[in-house]
Amino acid sequence: MKKLLSTKKRIAMAAGLLVVAIGASAAFAYWTASGTGSGNATAGTDSGVKIQNVAFDGTLYPGTTVNVSFDILNNSSSTPVKVGKVVADQGTFDAVHSTYEWPAGIEIDSTHATAGCLVGDFVYTAPAAYNHEIAASGDYVVSAPDGGTLKMNDTSSNQDACKTATVTLHLKVDNSAI
Repeated sequence: MKKLLSTKKRIAMAAGLLVVAIGASAAFAYWTASGTGSGNATAGTDSGVKIQNVAFDGTLYPGTTVNVSFDILNNSSSTPVKVGKVVADQGTFDAVHSTYEWPAGIEIDSTHATAGCLVGDFVYTAPAAYNHEIAASGDYVVSAPDGGTLKMNDTSSNQDACKTATVTLHLKVDNSAI
């Protein structure tokens, strides 16, 4: 037969539980406080793109048009970039003479330019917008005819000064529409 606990033992146990309960509730006491905080994050940047390997699928003669191709290289190793459109780069503006370094993005070697081959004898027609995203350190190859066209105008006048001329096409990215 089991012994029943004595009344003294029961009272002692109840008192012990009461002390534990009071101590436990004291552990939940707290203060309230308010405060603020802030932190700074740094936004990165890209390294720009480079248009390279500009090439033409033919030779220019008065009245002919050639297709242009090129690569757009994302110089940034950490972020993709989006390229809107590629257009003729007119170079820097010369305020003294009110001229651009390469009018219409066309440059003719100095020997032929001096002889009378004119920038106006050539016209670059830009392609439609690409709106293409190039992965970090990626390369976007723009094959002919998607790179636009370069035309040698037939001016109905003697264009002998342009024979064997080296015509350089300067291109740049224009993201104004995206």
